[in-house]
Amino acid sequence: MPIRIKVARMDERLRRQAMNKTAQKLESLWTEWLSEARTHLTDLFEKNAAMTLGRSEGLEKVDAAIEAGQQKLRLLDTQSTECVHSLAREFDCEQTVQAAAQHLSKEQRITLLAKANQVIVVGRQVRATSLKNQVMATAAQEETSHVAIVPNREQTPSRSTPAA
Repeated sequence: MPIRIKVARMDERLRRQAMNKTAQKLESLWTEWLSEARTHLTDLFEKNAAMTLGRSEGLEKVDAAIEAGQQKLRLLDTQSTECVHSLAREFDCEQTVQAAAQHLSKEQRITLLAKANQVIVVGRQVRATSLKNQVMATAAQEETSHVAIVPNREQTPSRSTPAA
């Protein structure tokens, strides 16, 4: 067997190993993202419950945990996007998970796409719960501002008594 063929096969094998490591790193990042997102959801639900019950104590602590969770999720999201782009460059394909996954082994493709679907579903839950909390917070602020604007009845002249 000529040396060029051996080198080409070795290069191909090394390239495949590097791509498998990148795919495994992406799967690992998504696993970490899912774990962090579930913790973040718990914090969002805790804030929702506190606002529903009208409890303001402890909201600052929950808000800090929510902010930290959002930052961690953004970081993991950025890192996983970089992995997808790296895979796409290696495979010279469109920069999507589906396109890059088509070049992986069947087992790895199924695993990676299943994890991607989990991330999508949990991401939608996080987005919906976060939006629900924002709506509740806005409504609570509006309610508070309306209460502050309503004048005291004792200070308001009655319509039934003529003005002097």
